[in-house]
Amino acid sequence: MVDVLQIVLVMIATTVTVLTVLIGIQVFNILKEVRESIRKFNGIVDSVGSATDSIVRPISSISDMLTGATGATGLLGWFLDRKGRTKDVEDEED
Repeated sequence: MVDVLQIVLVMIATTVTVLTVLIGIQVFNILKEVRESIRKFNGIVDSVGSATDSIVRPISSISDMLTGATGATGLLGWFLDRKGRTKDVEDEED
């Protein structure tokens, strides 16, 4: 016959198996939710990236424009300085 100890061991093994399966299913569901959360977060990061790009482009173009204006001012100053030197040299020769 079946001993009481064997029945208890079978019940314990069955309980542990059922609990392990249930825990595995819960872990699987949690990992699925984590994956969905990461996808949503990635979408948010992409949106923020495109928003910052749309903000950076005009600022960058303004910076480039100011850099060009500074270069043009320097070039104009150089021409005027040269013109002034040429005028001084012509005045000295007369």
